[in-house]
Amino acid sequence: MSLVFKKIESGEIFTRDFNPLVQNNEITFPTTEEIVVIYGPNGTGKTSLIRVLADTQNTRVQFSLNDTEYNRGSEIFHIINDQNNRNIISGKTSDFFLGDNIRKEVKLQEQILVDRNVLLSSILDLIKNTFNISAGNSPLIDLLSKKELIAFIKDCANSRSKGKHYTMEKLVELLQSLTFQHIPKYDSNKLAFLQRDWGDKSSIIKQIEALVGADISPNIHVYEIEENTEAIKILSRFHRDKCIVCDSEGINWSALLKAKTDHRQTTLEALDKKIKEAIEKAIPFVPTSDPFNIKTCLLNATASGDTEGLTSLFK
Repeated sequence: MSLVFKKIESGEIFTRDFNPLVQNNEITFPTTEEIVVIYGPNGTGKTSLIRVLADTQNTRVQFSLNDTEYNRGSEIFHIINDQNNRNIISGKTSDFFLGDNIRKEVKLQEQILVDRNVLLSSILDLIKNTFNISAGNSPLIDLLSKKELIAFIKDCANSRSKGKHYTMEKLVELLQSLTFQHIPKYDSNKLAFLQRDWGDKSSIIKQIEALVGADISPNIHVYEIEENTEAIKILSRFHRDKCIVCDSEGINWSALLKAKTDHRQTTLEALDKKIKEAIEKAIPFVPTSDPFNIKTCLLNATASGDTEGLTSLFK
């Protein structure tokens, strides 16, 4: 590659010999090398030449590169401005900066790092406190459909990495790939229940989902499981031979406790294993902790033998 200068002007710095420039005016760059260095002692015109090539005020240049004519150096050259002001910085030379103010670039890079950490901190807080994802193996992450987002959330939720594998460039690229979605109005209690339950190894929602459409034998006695459960709690707590509800005397609380316990267990054992596990988990629910009305739907489906009624929970 051949670079031929024909005119170099910069005020009074270059003499008439540089306009036109006809001798010692050609530089041949070897094609086998990637870097070419022009060097020389102080005062030989290196900085002046750079200013001409940068098209600074009161300068003119004319040259050809591979037989193509140019009248502006900025069309071809990327100038690293004069560093005589010695932008010396402390630290490791881990990056190579191109520009005329290295110190400013370092400060900018430091600020970018600070901003990245602030952004990641906000994302981590959102993941944990709003979406209840506290670990990289949270089942809630699997509900996402975008694989790039899944990988990012897993890295953020991981207690060791906390998003450190994502540079600012990679993070911005991911965020730009996401699209805004309209979220319809929802019951916050239902969302909170879903977040808590879905991460549970014995998730009641997953158990109910597996029952939809299943063949089960109807058992009208299923309602008695909850009744017996509450009776067992009262008898186990108070140990009294007098009914605390109707004040009837002569109640053998220990015999009654055994009878209620046996009846409850007999009713449970008569159920399909999956139905039994779901009912045992749902029985403790009270209205305030059961926003989906899971217990009622499950008991009704078990009593009738028709699990189609459970599909309403997934609409």
